[in-house]
Amino acid sequence: FRKIEKQFGLPPNDVATAVAAYLAGSYAAYTDVTLPDAHFKPLVAQMRRALQDDAQFAKASDATRQQMYEQLVTLGMLMTVTQLGLQQNPDARLNADMRAAGGNYLASFLGVPASRVHISAQGLEEASGFKLTPGLVHRAMQAIVVGDVLQTVLLRTRPYEAVAIRR
Repeated sequence: FRKIEKQFGLPPNDVATAVAAYLAGSYAAYTDVTLPDAHFKPLVAQMRRALQDDAQFAKASDATRQQMYEQLVTLGMLMTVTQLGLQQNPDARLNADMRAAGGNYLASFLGVPASRVHISAQGLEEASGFKLTPGLVHRAMQAIVVGDVLQTVLLRTRPYEAVAIRR
């Protein structure tokens, strides 16, 4: 991800960049379209403004910000790289799973149906009634951290289950 930060002239370990990467990756997975480079930097700027206006984010420790950065970048890049891989090696089932995951990430993070979200050269847009507020961004980041913790707990306790759960 450091190459991307350098390519766009963005500071390293910037949470706004990580939020933009997460949204871009989720959007790419949901729409099955690679986000044009020209749309990324305006999205970062929009996320930076939202975070600057958030009093709770301003109080976050450096360690918390670093954790947010790492989790958001990891998820965003995973979604983007998987979507790019699917363009080269199509897999209908995985594509459907990625579309569902991207849609769920967008809906959970933004609080609106993914079908109403659009990322353009102006940044994040919504069909109607959607306003990206600092509180919304902060709550969404909290939800991601909690979800990541729950996933970690699940994966760490699964080997100790008395009866294996079949899927």
